[in-house]
Amino acid sequence: MKPTAKIFIGLLGAIMVFVFVFNYFTKDNIPTLNISATDLMAGVEADTVTTDPTSETFGPGFTTLSADIFKNTYTDQENILISPLSIVLALAMCENGAANNTLVQMEKLLLDMPVSRLNNDLKNYLDSLDDETILQISNSIWIRDDQDRITINPEFLKTNASYYRADGYLAPFDQSTLDDINNYIDYHTKGMIKKALDKVPLEAVMYLINTVLFESQWASEYTSDMVYKGNFTNANGTTSEVEFLHGNESLYLEDESLTGFVKKYKDERYGFVALLPKTDVATFLGELDGAKLHDLITNPQALPVTTATPKFKYGYKKELSGLLSSLGMVDAFSEIADFSKMATTASGALFIYRVLHNCAIELNEIGTKAGAVTIVEIVDSAAIDNEKKVVLDRPFVYMIYDFQQEVPVFIGAVNSL
Repeated sequence: MKPTAKIFIGLLGAIMVFVFVFNYFTKDNIPTLNISATDLMAGVEADTVTTDPTSETFGPGFTTLSADIFKNTYTDQENILISPLSIVLALAMCENGAANNTLVQMEKLLLDMPVSRLNNDLKNYLDSLDDETILQISNSIWIRDDQDRITINPEFLKTNASYYRADGYLAPFDQSTLDDINNYIDYHTKGMIKKALDKVPLEAVMYLINTVLFESQWASEYTSDMVYKGNFTNANGTTSEVEFLHGNESLYLEDESLTGFVKKYKDERYGFVALLPKTDVATFLGELDGAKLHDLITNPQALPVTTATPKFKYGYKKELSGLLSSLGMVDAFSEIADFSKMATTASGALFIYRVLHNCAIELNEIGTKAGAVTIVEIVDSAAIDNEKKVVLDRPFVYMIYDFQQEVPVFIGAVNSL
């Protein structure tokens, strides 16, 4: 073959790889942000906040809460995916409006720290993402445009603008607001989550919304010769033929209850954490200790491990109010809730009616895309010795984990493929 022909073929191959990668990360029509609601933050000047160092309990506490929420969500009847980061950020904004026993319960649930401390630590976390393109976060507050029903506390807005960079909108809470909110979520998740909010009920006076978008290539991508078909044993005992991504990693996880591995993403800050129970997922989660899990993930063994990970893509929705109430945040979901620091109303006390959580993920040879939204709906009272092997060919748990800040961004379980 002539040199010019070789150069041409090489260039063509490079172009094809670029097109494949580009299409993977941009294949959905990226939505545009069109909001008809009034910008509520136009007259709100966020404070310049100087924070203290992040609490030593932040990472362990976050992992423990993540484990508690996840094991109370789990069922082997479907594939599960939650974003603890999204849930905490949405509830933390809401917590800034809570008082008295409502505040005490929320502080206990949310990392067992005062709201001022949580604001501090979450601001540090958000500030650590300033130059990030892999993990993108948005926060917003939507208020019903009806002063006869609700008058927002300016300090509540300022606190959430200062610590959470929250957008704010004054809206009529009609069909246009439903469209605006869904468009906002669609835009900030790059089309991964559409129509997350099903309706705007007459009782609704406020929404606090967080979105999380993660998209990254692997630090070491899988090539075509590392992908081949195999059988995945589903939770119900049936088998499915799927494509497995085979690789060799260097971070191994094992304790009395699981084996696993870490595969890093391109910037090394984030990693895919695979956890394969030695029993079954339900038994594993029933015995799961969040503190031990945090220690295991943050101290992986530097050992070679042969891995096989199925390609997967799915979405998941969950209404979390009952779960959060069972974890101790009781008053916030009843008419005895005290959100007096949030707003005043003419028609009764404010309380949380629904916490809607919606996630989607796609994992393949190139990398991983995952999106999440949490909506808090406020209503008024109306081969060598050291070589290990982990084959994810049966139900398993996984995380997308921020190793720099020790925060589980996503945690999920694959039960069937």
